[in-house]
Amino acid sequence: MKIISFVLYFSKYKKDEKADKNIKWLAVGNGLSAATPIDDRASRPGWTACFFVMFYGGNMFFKLFLLSLGITLFGQSQELEFRNLYNQGTRCFQKGNYDSSVIYFRMANDLRPNTHSVKYNLAAALSCGGKTVEATEILKEDFWLSATDQFLSDSDFVNLWKSGYIEDLKRYLKQFHEIHEASKPAFELDDRAFHPEGLALDKITGRFFIGSIRKKTIWVYKNEKIIKDFFKTDSLYAVMGMKVDEKRRKLWVATSIMPEMDGYVKSMQAAAVYCFDIDKGNIDTKYSLFGDHVLGDLVLDKDGTVYVTDSREPVIYRIKENTMERWLSIDKAWNLQGLDFSEDQKYLYVADYISGLFKINMANGETSHLFNKNPLRGIDGLYRWGKGFVVTQNGTNPMKVSKLILNKDQTVVEEQVVLERSDILNEPTLGFLDKNQFYYIANSPWGAYNREGKFVDERAQNPRVYKIILEP
Repeated sequence: MKIISFVLYFSKYKKDEKADKNIKWLAVGNGLSAATPIDDRASRPGWTACFFVMFYGGNMFFKLFLLSLGITLFGQSQELEFRNLYNQGTRCFQKGNYDSSVIYFRMANDLRPNTHSVKYNLAAALSCGGKTVEATEILKEDFWLSATDQFLSDSDFVNLWKSGYIEDLKRYLKQFHEIHEASKPAFELDDRAFHPEGLALDKITGRFFIGSIRKKTIWVYKNEKIIKDFFKTDSLYAVMGMKVDEKRRKLWVATSIMPEMDGYVKSMQAAAVYCFDIDKGNIDTKYSLFGDHVLGDLVLDKDGTVYVTDSREPVIYRIKENTMERWLSIDKAWNLQGLDFSEDQKYLYVADYISGLFKINMANGETSHLFNKNPLRGIDGLYRWGKGFVVTQNGTNPMKVSKLILNKDQTVVEEQVVLERSDILNEPTLGFLDKNQFYYIANSPWGAYNREGKFVDERAQNPRVYKIILEP
């Protein structure tokens, strides 16, 4: 068995085995055995006191500072608790105390669900303890996170090999590698170093907007032509999620300081939401946050109010009446990503990269976690389609674009239908819906950076946008 130890490090916004979109518990093998699980874009902020720029006087500023510090330390304590449980499970396993190892790994899994290394090692401990039926069920759950056949060559599963369940596992695993090809090419950028993340469309003019992590800019694409200097600013950070407000002729852009962007300096910590005049290209307003934040995605309601997720801590910010405020904290979440409204906008749904979807009652802020019939993780972009959602999932192995089918009450994710799972997906990130067409970036090159954080041109491809025609 390869026990996975955890090391806290401050990094970026990559995913899977490459790193994270924020701080992550990096899975580092300690040489005990041969399995090499990929693991997560993790989670919560480090020991950083983040604060929000306000101009209401000293007392209010201090209260906001303490609130942010408290949430930050709470998140860190949860990560430390998770690491402690995991390490306890590791030590028990090494001593051959498999029953105790199972207990600790289960506790770690309950605290931070859908973590491949936890589930895999839990299954190994169960197998070593002779509990092959339970080990089989845990491995089946783990295939939804990382569909690998490592257990076939890992001697910690020898009891499972001898059981009658191994062929059943092989058959179950096979479905996760079936090819699904629903996407058609939309357009391509002739610049492999552009590193796109966000994508938006002005339906009135037919212009696409593509944001760059590395070059800190927004390009405009229409009719096979690119305008590189339409948006008049050189003050952007790495460009993340974007949304068009066609009625008010605005483009809203979430940006954050990231190690992958040109000109990055380690001491830099800030994020901002920009509002552009979509017809003139000028900045209308900039809303800044200083401290350790990653503003990853945003959505607008029918009144033009903007809601923005922070991937560093489980907080949603709101921009209303020219004021940006901390709106809601989701304590049970780990890493907030995409978000979208229900059709009647009575509920806001938010993706947590680790545990699936949260549902927020817009009338009272009450938050609930949707039950998943099968493990659901790795969601980056989230887009309402009918009574469910279309999602990009770059935190699973293999990566995919899926449709989530919810129950009548919108409280359970009953089914995950794969739309695209093929070799065109080399980090699908964000996109948008245009009627029944879903456009998305298929190959954002987060894996093109070396250990020193330098972009390696040969590891990247020209950025490609694909579209999927959705059926009702």
